[in-house]
Amino acid sequence: MKRRADGRWAKKKTIDGKLVCFYSTANTERQALSDIENQMIKYQKELYDSEHNFEALVLEAIELKEATTGFKNVESYKTALTHLKPFYDMDIEDIRPLMVQKLLDNMGNQGYSFSSVHKVKTLLSVVFDYAIVHKEVNTQNFLSSIKIPKTAKKGVVTSPPEFVRDKIFECGTSVDFGLWAIMLICTGLRRGEQAALKKSDIDLESNIINLNRSVAFVHNQPQIKDRLKTDASKDSVPIIQKLKPYLIEACQDLCPDDFIFGKEKPLTETQIKKGWEKYCKHIGYKFKGHQLRHAYALLLYEAGVDVKTAQRLLRHADIRTTMNIYTDFSKKMTDESVKKIDSYLSSI
Repeated sequence: MKRRADGRWAKKKTIDGKLVCFYSTANTERQALSDIENQMIKYQKELYDSEHNFEALVLEAIELKEATTGFKNVESYKTALTHLKPFYDMDIEDIRPLMVQKLLDNMGNQGYSFSSVHKVKTLLSVVFDYAIVHKEVNTQNFLSSIKIPKTAKKGVVTSPPEFVRDKIFECGTSVDFGLWAIMLICTGLRRGEQAALKKSDIDLESNIINLNRSVAFVHNQPQIKDRLKTDASKDSVPIIQKLKPYLIEACQDLCPDDFIFGKEKPLTETQIKKGWEKYCKHIGYKFKGHQLRHAYALLLYEAGVDVKTAQRLLRHADIRTTMNIYTDFSKKMTDESVKKIDSYLSSI
């Protein structure tokens, strides 16, 4: 320890690989040493807390995610954050699997949806990964062993009725937003992917649509993201013959850098919402655009496309997602067949 020209005592110490300088204005070297040792203890405690305190870690993890994921995902993390307040003052190493399981079970018992509970579980997993990778905290991410309670209400996405599918092609592009619906049912694109499509992404010679970007909506305004939902999304989708004439027509008066929907810039979230509402009124059936992605999956199933190929066409990161959809289709068709058999036998 040395005394500086300004009268302060100074001591340097390497803590967690970082050289830190401590100062004291005490009169004697002995007093200064005691003062600086107390400063070191306080500094190390604050450093430990910043690397282990759950509240600090979850806020840092969300901030990091803001730079790498869409606005909607970040907003869902912030919503899930409200359920994690019981862990705020805890050292992340002290959070045990049973605590997390009880938290999720309580959410299920309180009537929260499967989606809400799943988001909380996902955020916890993000925080544990962040602590392990970025803070080198000596803990484990045990979230894969945590089960979402059966009491959590699971929303089911269904394909619209068959007459709706027929009506979509019957109306074609003669109705506003007709092309939007046709593309969804013929490609299985997600809303953000479709909103970001440009004429240059449409390869009519090779019959493929290249997926290079996506749109996220921030306070209604479209924000172009040069990344897609998952790595599996970074691909292309085939242009089936049913869709091709509509795309040829749509691209005729567009420049290569024009957006298919919106031309100079992508449509806003409100424009899509209002356009879709008017379209549903014309069709005579109210449903969500995302249901047409499910309808596309059903078309793949009915056409006999194997599950591995369907995974690639739907761009699911996990094949289990595709298998669950296919299993649901199979069960429904089996149930319908049993009903037909029962009806036939009861008439004999």
